[in-house]
Amino acid sequence: MMEPSGARNELNKLAKKRGDIAYRSGRPANGVPAKHAVSREDLRRHIHFIRKLVVATDAALAEPG
Repeated sequence: MMEPSGARNELNKLAKKRGDIAYRSGRPANGVPAKHAVSREDLRRHIHFIRKLVVATDAALAEPG
């Protein structure tokens, strides 16, 4: 299980990476293939993290009080 501060840091990294890809990446030059910003393994790891975060958030919200 991840501590809240660790989860927050990981989520901030994902948000920054998303912003870098969406707003700060340059257009590829014609005929020059560009490496993907996120590898397949990175994608799997990020999806796993988000799913665990959702489960933890649901559990916290379901607690009484």
